[in-house]
Amino acid sequence: MNNAITTFELLKRVFNHSTPSMNLFAAAIARIVWDSTYEEDGETYYNVGGFTLITASTNPFKLSKDNHPVALFPNGELIRL
Repeated sequence: MNNAITTFELLKRVFNHSTPSMNLFAAAIARIVWDSTYEEDGETYYNVGGFTLITASTNPFKLSKDNHPVALFPNGELIRL
């Protein structure tokens, strides 16, 4: 679970600190070695060690507040970034 929390904290930080000219969120997603990724219903699922990130876009500026990425933890808890 600690790795899931660390991954979540990193993704939340870079999501909130991205700018239109520097997309830290997309860069962080590209650097993480995911166990698997797949697309379904217009969203991409990134899985690593039981942690799942679900997002419609890696560009924070293309997402509405109602469509922010969601983190799914191994214990089933869902948290919006």
